[in-house]
Amino acid sequence: MQALQRRVIALDTNSGFLPASRKGLVFLGVSLALLLSTVSCWRSPASVTNSSGSPASMETVKKPSPRVVDISASTTGTQDDYYVILNSTVGNDGTTGTVLVIATVTQANNTIKKQAPVSLNKGEKRVVQFIFPIKWQGGEWTAKVTAEVP
Repeated sequence: MQALQRRVIALDTNSGFLPASRKGLVFLGVSLALLLSTVSCWRSPASVTNSSGSPASMETVKKPSPRVVDISASTTGTQDDYYVILNSTVGNDGTTGTVLVIATVTQANNTIKKQAPVSLNKGEKRVVQFIFPIKWQGGEWTAKVTAEVP
């Protein structure tokens, strides 16, 4: 009975359930397990393998594929109230998404640029209108419309 009491007292004085020599091993084991689980969570995607054992390829992100189908331009007004009106038909050959339509009008080395975000479904075409207030300076003007993925 006296040996049992000494053992209980020894456990109480160590303020824990394990003798001091075992506490270091348990701490080391728990630390190692945490380290390994953390490292396995932070593996790079290139090191992931699929069920066949070969590296899994990264999935490519599909985007809209915009194109300008048609542009028609007209003018209206006189002298100080002169406007160039561009009607551009924009199509999407890619996936559904938002495209950016950019239009410019240049007259006598002066370029005005406007842009509009447009949501297009796959295979959809839409007319986008731009109105440019310009000052009549005589001569010719040129217009350009492009569409891109933002």
